Amino acid sequence: MDSIQKQVGSRNWGSDSITSPFPKIYGFAQCHDDLSSLDCKICFCQGRDKLPHCLPATSARIYLNGCFIRFDKYNFFHEAIDPMNDAVVCGEPKHPLTDSILKFKKRIASVIHNVTAMALGNGTFATAEAKGGDFSVYALAQCWNTLDRDECRKCLVNAGSKLSHCAPGSEGSALFTGCYMKYSTEIFFKKSVESEYLYDNTGIIVAVTLSTVAFVVLASFGAFIGYERLSKRIGGEIATKKQCP
Repeated sequence: MDSIQKQVGSRNWGSDSITSPFPKIYGFAQCHDDLSSLDCKICFCQGRDKLPHCLPATSARIYLNGCFIRFDKYNFFHEAIDPMNDAVVCGEPKHPLTDSILKFKKRIASVIHNVTAMALGNGTFATAEAKGGDFSVYALAQCWNTLDRDECRKCLVNAGSKLSHCAPGSEGSALFTGCYMKYSTEIFFKKSVESEYLYDNTGIIVAVTLSTVAFVVLASFGAFIGYERLSKRIGGEIATKKQCP
């Protein structure tokens, strides 16, 4: 599965599968399109470091603030939604509203609608802003690149519908099988500057033993510190969800 690391390093996402010998294993990783190549590598390394916590399960999903990693025992590459595992994480209201709650909810619904339409128009990704009232509302939508257009639409529409129920919370994240969506009253999707972080690609080693479906991950100290800095810059690890059936 080290081919996923190489793909992420070259294009910010990757997928792979090993179907023989038994047991089968499928893996996928993708960064959000607003991350630079370096920030993507840092996020991927930190996410992969969490995979051993899911053992001895044969599947896992890890959502970080900037990337997603999944492995499973079946081909899930065109899976858009999963009612058993899709989730929404809602924040609390952070600021007093002089606007009515109804107006604030409408602004959240508007930015979710717009970012969904823009992502489908762009292909898989978009950011949007809804201005007005006390606070602007920002949103990001990202489909995984293995989905086709109809599958992406299905995921984003379902994610947006569930996410809108987070209002009047100041932020919310939809952690779905085929996509990720977030809104916040604070901007969170600015690109970071690559020169501010250090990353040593040679410090990352992944060993996969198919007989035990074991993942051994050694992340370099430099990569870990880099991700800690990245987390502070883009809002922290607000969307970490490990699913280990």
